[in-house]
Amino acid sequence: MKNSVPTNQNFHSINVCISGLTAAGKTTHCHLFAGTFGFTYVSASQILLFLAGLNPIQKRDFWLTENACQLWNDEMTIRIDQELRWLSHNGSHYIFDTFAMPWRHEGPCLRIFLHSDVYSRVNKAIVSHKGESNLSHKQCEKAILRKDTSLLESHERLFCIKLNDTWDQFDLVLDISSAISEDSFEASQRSIKSVHECLHAALMYTLTGNNIDRDIYECTKQKYSHFFIKDIPLC
Repeated sequence: MKNSVPTNQNFHSINVCISGLTAAGKTTHCHLFAGTFGFTYVSASQILLFLAGLNPIQKRDFWLTENACQLWNDEMTIRIDQELRWLSHNGSHYIFDTFAMPWRHEGPCLRIFLHSDVYSRVNKAIVSHKGESNLSHKQCEKAILRKDTSLLESHERLFCIKLNDTWDQFDLVLDISSAISEDSFEASQRSIKSVHECLHAALMYTLTGNNIDRDIYECTKQKYSHFFIKDIPLC
C-alpha cells in the first residue's frame, strides 16, 4: 500500500522513486536529483549487472539489445526486487531509478512517473546512443516496445503490478511527450531542462512545505501546465 508523503519533510527522511517506461528519462533525472540534493542513486539496472557478474559500465545501447532482455528473467527480477525493498525498508535519502518501486517501496516516498509516448522516447534514445549505435528509428522503436512489453508482462505476472491511467500509485505524473520534438542534442537539452525544472520545484515543495517553494511550484505548474497529469496538492 502506498505511504503518502506530507510536505515539510526533512531532506534526509524520505526516498524518491522515478518510474517510467523504456527511455522515458528516468536515469537522467535521477542523476540530476542525486547531484542537486545529495540523494544516493540506486539503479535496478546496475543491481542486475552486479548480480549477473557483468561490468557495471556498459554501452548506452546495451539495454536495447536482446542480450539485455534475456538478463531480465524472473529469477533476476525477484532478486532485484528483494534488494530494492530491503533498501527502502532500512534506509532513506535514496533515489530509485526503477520502474517497479512506486508499487514496492515501503515507507515515506515521493513517487513520480514520467509518461512519454513512443515517438518521444525514440528521439531520446537516438540522441543518447549517437556515436555508439547505428539503430534506425524503426529499429529503435521496435527494441523499445519489445522491452516495454517484457517489463510490463513480467511485473504483472510476478507482483500484480499493472500500469493504468488512474495513476493512483503516484504523487506526481508528468506527460513529457511534447518536451522533445526531434532527435537533436539541442532538443534533448531543452527537454531535460524543462522537465528538471518541474521535478526540482515539486521536490523542493515536498521537502520544505514553505510558502516560497509553494509559490515556485505553483508558478512552475502554470508555466508547464501541459506536462502535469497529476500534481502534488498545495497545502
